[in-house]
Amino acid sequence: MSSCRNCTIDNNKLLNNGLGIYTLYSSGNIISNNTVTNNEEYGIAIQSSKDNLLSGNTASDSSRGIHFGNSDGNTFSDNTVQNNSVYGFYICPRSDRNLIYNNYFNNTNMTIKNGEGNSYNITKTSGTNIVGGSYIAGNFWGKPDGTGFSQTAVDKDGDGIADSAYKNITHSTYSDYLPLVEHK
Repeated sequence: MSSCRNCTIDNNKLLNNGLGIYTLYSSGNIISNNTVTNNEEYGIAIQSSKDNLLSGNTASDSSRGIHFGNSDGNTFSDNTVQNNSVYGFYICPRSDRNLIYNNYFNNTNMTIKNGEGNSYNITKTSGTNIVGGSYIAGNFWGKPDGTGFSQTAVDKDGDGIADSAYKNITHSTYSDYLPLVEHK
């Protein structure tokens, strides 16, 4: 989509392409419930686009799962991003005021440059999260070998949220203050 406004991409399977979903100079769009897998370059690329909602998508087994480049004010929630070879999720340093929460990340490489005003969690809210816990808050940060933060974090009170913040987001000064852990 180039220079598109208020469009909906919903319930698609995009397999074995160069690019799965690509927006450029687009705003106010809804990208939801899509399966994007086995793409050469990107599963989903959001370029110079703002105020879009990306929810319920699965981006897997591509070179790059999700890429935000120079994109502001987007909401990214309830997505599954896993097993991508170059990186699972990337936000360039000129992407600002994006809200990223309740996502399942399970990749070896996650690269999040700083940007301004991005947030990786919301206030702890009752509701079933992406990994089956009782609260929606931050994101699940996993690795395919089982050594990801959310796979090894302590949750003494059993609320499905780690007892400590995830502060080691690659290349970022940001933290997820309410990271999810696997529901037990």
